[in-house]
Amino acid sequence: MNLTKLHYFIEVARCGSFSEAARQLYTSQSNLSKQIGLLESELNIKLFRRTNKSVIPTKAGQYLYDRLRNVPELINETCAKAKILDRDETDLIRIGVIKSSSFNLVLSQIYRELVRTFPESDFELEYSDFRQLRAGFESSVFDFAVTKSYDLTQVDPGVTTKTLYSMQPAILVCSENPLSQRKSVSMKELRDTDFIIMEQSEAPGYNRNFRSACSDAGFSPRVARRTRRMESLIMYVANDVGVGWSDSDISIPTTSNVKMVPISDVPAIEMVAVWHRGRRSELYDRIADLVGSFHDPERNALAEGGFGKI
Repeated sequence: MNLTKLHYFIEVARCGSFSEAARQLYTSQSNLSKQIGLLESELNIKLFRRTNKSVIPTKAGQYLYDRLRNVPELINETCAKAKILDRDETDLIRIGVIKSSSFNLVLSQIYRELVRTFPESDFELEYSDFRQLRAGFESSVFDFAVTKSYDLTQVDPGVTTKTLYSMQPAILVCSENPLSQRKSVSMKELRDTDFIIMEQSEAPGYNRNFRSACSDAGFSPRVARRTRRMESLIMYVANDVGVGWSDSDISIPTTSNVKMVPISDVPAIEMVAVWHRGRRSELYDRIADLVGSFHDPERNALAEGGFGKI
């Protein structure tokens, strides 16, 4: 069994769809089906039952998935950690930035300023989704991360956190929805709303924040869709499947008919910089100040190249 076949099997089981798994793996559906067939032949085990609407693991397939689902991620993290240990730690600083934030629009400017301000260091910048960023930081693939405060699972004494700015929770609404004409809404007004949210496994902190806001408003939310990607959430909102849970720092494609409406009665969320404590703390504190200086609450991202207002 090679790692490619294993990775393909895990992604199909996770997605429940060959087409979606092929999209996530950047391969063709025919190649994916071929590799799964080869794996089934190699193991002499039927891994999936195929229906008209989905792909369901067999009992044997589910057992393999439950035991091996984290193997590709563990291998990647272990290899990345080994590379970190092998490199000269005084040279390279890897920075992870959460996707869909306003920083994504100015990442190249941030990189240019980091290189200019800290010429003694080399930098790698990468934007990631919640799960990738959290795993990368916890495994030290990233030395420094920029994320949202609700994604911090606990206060770790070995981690330094610095607030960069605050943002108001918001809903994403189809422009045809009457709510899109509002300047703000309260959570209590959303009691009977169908919500679209991120999967728990992808964004546990985001989910905690959402559930807490609904609980404080005195209701249990109706969830119409759960997605693994913010891009998918925006797509469902654009088709008026429901209202998306978000914040006012999200990037919205100008081609979508999606509007952002702030929520007036939910505590603000912080964008934070985090890093592991160590002898570089003073340097990382300066880096956090530099990154935070690029936040402009009045920025109209439409003028910056293809996104809605931040």
